[in-house]
Amino acid sequence: EEAADMWLSEASQLACRTVSIFLSILWAAHFLSCVWFFLGTQKAEISDTGATWLDGSAVQVQGEPQSFLDAGVVYQYSTSLHWAVAQISLGAIDVMPSNSAERLVFVFSTMIGFLFGSMLI
Repeated sequence: EEAADMWLSEASQLACRTVSIFLSILWAAHFLSCVWFFLGTQKAEISDTGATWLDGSAVQVQGEPQSFLDAGVVYQYSTSLHWAVAQISLGAIDVMPSNSAERLVFVFSTMIGFLFGSMLI
């Protein structure tokens, strides 16, 4: 940090801190999205209801609902990442937990979102 003070302008230091915070949030969102997706794939192992969030309807294709399981891997990951960012930022998304394990992660991630929000303000 002393080297940064000596070599970088105040604006450059602020830009570096901003990028660092952004990358930290992106890493946390990626990690949380991987956990959320993993839970969705573990229907037989952990689902006490026989369902996971991946069983839900993702989009309408020619008037027919298509589940997340039938969607491509990029759509599944981007939905998981969207869910994680919504949890961290206390936003909203239509993907909801379908069993107790998912609900516990949902609650935990919402609490993490409260912490993130309070630290950034």
